[in-house]
Amino acid sequence: MEFLASDKGQQLYAEVNNEYPVKEGVPWSKLVQSWGSFKPDPISRNEIARLRKKASELVDKVGFDDGPSS
Repeated sequence: MEFLASDKGQQLYAEVNNEYPVKEGVPWSKLVQSWGSFKPDPISRNEIARLRKKASELVDKVGFDDGPSS
């Protein structure tokens, strides 16, 4: 975890995985830069965790993991 939070770890994630680095000052990859500015999701992690069971039930109900129906 310490490495992943370091400048070098964040730089690798940004360049190899094309993810937004969570550490301020670590540059974004060229691909991520082309997406424009970062807009964080306003939903809290607590709310996401609270709704996880319901979301999982909906995935099963609609057969989302079964792939497209057409």
